[in-house]
Amino acid sequence: MLKIFFDTNILEDRIGEDLINLGKCDISQKYFEVARYIADRSLEYDVSLNIPLIVLEEIKQHLYEGNIKHGQSIREKIKLTKKKFGSILELEYKFKYSDFSGRKTIDEQIEDYVNYIVNEFISLPINKKLYITPFPENYDRLINRAVKRQLPFFVKEKIKDAGFKDALLVESILENTNFEEDEVVLFTSDYRLAETNKYLDKGLQDKFFVTSNIDECLAIIASKRAATIETEISVRLERDSYFLSRIFESINQPLSKDTEGLEILEIQKKDVDDDYHSEYKIVAKTISNEACYLLKFNYDNVANDFSNVSYKIEND
Repeated sequence: MLKIFFDTNILEDRIGEDLINLGKCDISQKYFEVARYIADRSLEYDVSLNIPLIVLEEIKQHLYEGNIKHGQSIREKIKLTKKKFGSILELEYKFKYSDFSGRKTIDEQIEDYVNYIVNEFISLPINKKLYITPFPENYDRLINRAVKRQLPFFVKEKIKDAGFKDALLVESILENTNFEEDEVVLFTSDYRLAETNKYLDKGLQDKFFVTSNIDECLAIIASKRAATIETEISVRLERDSYFLSRIFESINQPLSKDTEGLEILEIQKKDVDDDYHSEYKIVAKTISNEACYLLKFNYDNVANDFSNVSYKIEND
């Protein structure tokens, strides 16, 4: 499986330091482009959406701080306005945080409100295959990197171990990924995390991609999809004895009882604009009547049909 992980700077929708909307969990268009690309192509079992818990907690904190900051600003402006206008102005306002919380203080109510709107995002239908990646259970590598000041830890002014959040994000991914079966894309605009491969074990470097570009992210997913489809086609054709009999019938050659199944030697997608109606050039071989047949044909993966078959007998 290809696992797409989102950093906070990609997931949040914001202008400068401010979130665009404090009344809901505003998520960037980039996230939904990736999610829709996967859903539209039915890739949920081959490509997964993943948000590390540290990213989710950071988004909650930003929403909490934004509500505190801007709520206080509004209250101060209203207070000043009332003072200037005196008795000729009647002005009332209400923050509806209590609608989401049974707790008393405004800070507690805002915490519950933030949890509510974040859970609303997580519950969207497009997120039915979204996974929240937990914190790592083993902090040994994290501590070792902090002590040695290795990336993503870095020195910033008098702080010798800045970058804890980035390091925790990477460790969450590493601990919760089976690299024998899975590959990773970390979608981030953090230039330090772009160098993640420099401090990964060599065996993982070819399975851990970092990108800050939506087109590049979608291209990686597309390449995974292509590889998945090609594997599915190979397995399908190698197991389908009826398909093989049709191939031999088209070239007017007899099949024997001991004819072996197709062995796919090469599969290459032809240039077709339609994602759902793709043709492939296929080279395959089989042994029948003690002769080795090398077959070339075009294959339509939707119609499960072939055309333009040619062959030669290698040991003729």
